[in-house]
Amino acid sequence: MRSVPQSEVPQSPFLWSRGTAARETLRYLDRNGVDAEPLLLKAELSRVQLSPDSGGISVASQHRFLQLAAIETNDSLLGLHVAAEMDLRDAGILFYLAAASTTVLEALEHLARYAGAANEALHLEISQHQRRARRASAAVFRVYRDGRHPSAE
Repeated sequence: MRSVPQSEVPQSPFLWSRGTAARETLRYLDRNGVDAEPLLLKAELSRVQLSPDSGGISVASQHRFLQLAAIETNDSLLGLHVAAEMDLRDAGILFYLAAASTTVLEALEHLARYAGAANEALHLEISQHQRRARRASAAVFRVYRDGRHPSAE
């Protein structure tokens, strides 16, 4: 599989996400009786924007909402807890591509190829040796309010 050079990663001031992580976190907060309205307000999001039919949200707003939710719940592993309870089909095409794969390597290759369709700030790379995945890494770009995203984490 070919690695995508850093220069091909979108450099738009508005990086887009389908909002799946934020939407699932909102559901998790609602199920657990946590008032999400102040968190949404601080992240500059609304429940309407997080509906499955919305056109997506900014990566910066999603990231801020996830941070605020983890702080509010005092749960540094909130993302794992949300993921453990979510219906993976809600990840859309990424779930179906992985589920239809015949091997784990093929699933990882599909995820690496199409992850940017769900979140423009996400760039996945797979390192292979003899058709076996040796390493999968993700670069997530820090996005600041003014649109800068100077470093990969």
